[in-house]
Amino acid sequence: MTLHSDVAELLAEAGILDVDVDDAVADEHVRSSAYQRVVSVTASSRSRNRDRAIVATILRDPVELVSKTAVVALVDRIAMKATGPAEFRQWSAELLPEIDQLKTEGFREFIRRRVHDWLF
Repeated sequence: MTLHSDVAELLAEAGILDVDVDDAVADEHVRSSAYQRVVSVTASSRSRNRDRAIVATILRDPVELVSKTAVVALVDRIAMKATGPAEFRQWSAELLPEIDQLKTEGFREFIRRRVHDWLF
């Protein structure tokens, strides 16, 4: 997969049609904004079936700060929406293996701590 195809796929699956994929690929700020919109659509969905795949795709972004920020936003939104700790624990357990894609240990640990904080 390429960044272009990843961004195009995320936007298409979220039904976001007003973001130029070429602009998003060229500019990490545009891409970050697009990811935030994808996260919003994803978190609003009743189905959690695609969350891990969406996170995996976002985490392939070459700018780790952009991808970490989007994943943290998704974690926060899902945690606030979860009906209880058991639901969030199960969801996050399925997601956490994807976090290992991040090369920066501090980013991996930040997301793990964020999940832990929500469970606490």
